[in-house]
Amino acid sequence: MSEKEIRIFLEKLGLKLENWPKFSSFLSIYPFDRIIKDYFYIFLDKNTDRFYDNTTDNDIINLIIFDKEISTNILKWLLIFEVKFKKVVIQKLVETIDLPTDKLYLFKESDFLNIFPNIEDNNLDVNRFRYSLFEHVSNSDFLQEYNSLEDIPITDLSYSWTLATTINFFRVLSNEVKTEILLEFRVPNELKDCFHKSLNVLLKIRNTVSHNHIIYNFKTNLYRLEFNKLHKFLLKEDNQLNQPINLNQITVFVDYLLNFKNCKLEFEEKFKSLKILPKAKENLIKLFYGLNY
Repeated sequence: MSEKEIRIFLEKLGLKLENWPKFSSFLSIYPFDRIIKDYFYIFLDKNTDRFYDNTTDNDIINLIIFDKEISTNILKWLLIFEVKFKKVVIQKLVETIDLPTDKLYLFKESDFLNIFPNIEDNNLDVNRFRYSLFEHVSNSDFLQEYNSLEDIPITDLSYSWTLATTINFFRVLSNEVKTEILLEFRVPNELKDCFHKSLNVLLKIRNTVSHNHIIYNFKTNLYRLEFNKLHKFLLKEDNQLNQPINLNQITVFVDYLLNFKNCKLEFEEKFKSLKILPKAKENLIKLFYGLNY
């Protein structure tokens, strides 16, 4: 559709165009069908399939900006958690078992498998897993001071890992080491499987943000039973175990793991300043808390 055709289409649906130059600039960034799919529906009256009365293009612009801002906020706190998680995993490994060396690259095959007793139980390819531990060394400025892989201590090496690699690392550690890690995050040992599954939910939302998908209406069924069970136990919230995981639960859970309240607080502050039609804002509240509207 041309810009003229888009404008006619929107006006027929009842959208008031008050800031067409700015809205048009968004059309040069995002495909129009993505804007329709991702941002229109909370402004549409389900009874008429038209925009609520007095909806303007500024409402849609503000929602797009809000979505990108909270994506940035939640990614910030997820990255902080990611660094903390790496540090705790390595710290507890080193404290709990007697490593033959602190240079993972120098481990013999038998030594390597000894510190990861659950590799076979988790159907991980040993060679592929080992490769992932060193995959991003060459891209890490922090590790350039080392002349070779043989020189890098495991504590420094871990900072080059992706979150997915760190989760796999946790996954194949001994139960003894896992117990110590769980204690650090105030998670009971009997919920270690739920904790592992919940890490994968955080990975999903991290990747969702990183790949520029929308986030304001986030929900997922990935490991919902395990995530909700852990969330319910830790946060003492009476949520249904089978419900999709929503953005509110993610922000609260990240705050719990970091022992902060910043992630949820920043979302709420952004939400308060969001200037959109009251009916649409009401729909947004329901989406955030995982309710139907």
